[in-house]
Amino acid sequence: MKFAKQQVFLMLVMGICMILVLPQAGNALVKANDSEKAFLGSTALKSTGLNSGATLRDYLIQGAGFFLDSYSDSLSFLKNVEMSELEGVDYSILTIPVNCALMNMEKANVAYWNLKQLADIAEYDESVIFQLKQFNYSVFMRTHKLNRDIFKKLEDFMRMGDIRGAYHEMLKDTDAILDILSAIKLDVDAQRFPSISSLWGLNQAYSESLLFGQYMAAIFSEILNK
Repeated sequence: MKFAKQQVFLMLVMGICMILVLPQAGNALVKANDSEKAFLGSTALKSTGLNSGATLRDYLIQGAGFFLDSYSDSLSFLKNVEMSELEGVDYSILTIPVNCALMNMEKANVAYWNLKQLADIAEYDESVIFQLKQFNYSVFMRTHKLNRDIFKKLEDFMRMGDIRGAYHEMLKDTDAILDILSAIKLDVDAQRFPSISSLWGLNQAYSESLLFGQYMAAIFSEILNK
């Protein structure tokens, strides 16, 4: 049990370091930024209805912002879990960050759902799609020492010029994280200590989704700034 909690602590430290670095670039720069430029009229195309006037870029920024807020809340929750070994478990303290994490991830989910809906009616810019299909993904992955499994999953979308599919993957990520958070919240509300595996799974889900979006941003930065 002590080893498991040490693993949670190491996971927490890594997550905090990532969050501390990310704001320097801004939300739009760390999760799929510039991917909207794969669509024609991306700055003019706007949604209707309740979110009238929002563009693809707006939804990308909103989604990233809420996602990072949720991750920050989850790290606060994990910190309290770690400290409970010294201070004892106070479920009233654990409740606040897990509820905030859930609320912000729900907002991210809505933003990515809207993003997907708007992208589904947008027309691709074939000049950008051509660059994505011709891009040397293997060299890029080796040069930047990227996580192979996550990058390969993204590459499957990018190589086909399937930006809509990548957006759907980001939406699925938020669904998966919401499921994990909901299960953890049930434990906390019942004053049960969440399983270590669920805590590991939570951080892994955040990290993998964040890297997926970051790698997408990096690819678009590379092809658009040549």
